[in-house]
Amino acid sequence: MNTEDKAITKEERSTAVGSFGMTNMIGFTAEDLPMPYIKIIQKMTIEKGTADGGEAKEGQLYHTMTKTAKDSMDIIVLAAKKDRQLNTQETPPTEETVVKIFAIEAGSEQPFMLFLRKGNIGAWKRIFGELVYGEKNTTEVVLRIYTEEQTVTKEQKTFKFRSLKFENAGPVSDEQTAIVKKLFTKFDLSVFDRGTETVEVKEEVVVVESEEDVDSKDIPF
Repeated sequence: MNTEDKAITKEERSTAVGSFGMTNMIGFTAEDLPMPYIKIIQKMTIEKGTADGGEAKEGQLYHTMTKTAKDSMDIIVLAAKKDRQLNTQETPPTEETVVKIFAIEAGSEQPFMLFLRKGNIGAWKRIFGELVYGEKNTTEVVLRIYTEEQTVTKEQKTFKFRSLKFENAGPVSDEQTAIVKKLFTKFDLSVFDRGTETVEVKEEVVVVESEEDVDSKDIPF
């Protein structure tokens, strides 16, 4: 049996991750890592300061751990889960469908989460459908993500916001495939399903053309 293909137990995975190469860190595993995520910078997003002292621009993709912002990212999706989550911004709170995507940036070994709700789920379903009919697994292709401005009118109010887009950027290279295999030996995929305590849904507030406040529940993304 090829050792790369054998099933990795949770105990073996914890040992493989171990101290992340730090001899003074004992017993820590992937489950102890905070899970960063990528969020879309909207006009009224609060957290958008970058590591270099600047500020992320509207429409950019912001990494909550590295504090970096990019206009687009090439990613490899390791796993995705369709789930239900309580939206506490509704009165009374209601459940809504969400999609949690566990991914890495092409060429990187550092995982992050994409947290999709409302209209952004439709963008994911479209690219997912393309992969299914093309008989491709998400780990076999690089997906480019970026944002586009959307405008909708509801109850005589105009909303402008940035929504996420996916496109197929081509096949994963042999080097990137090796990285993906390495990550599957290091991370139990349940690591990205520890809840969404790091996700502030209220940050993704859509901008109205007037200055009045608008509830995010009105935004179709």
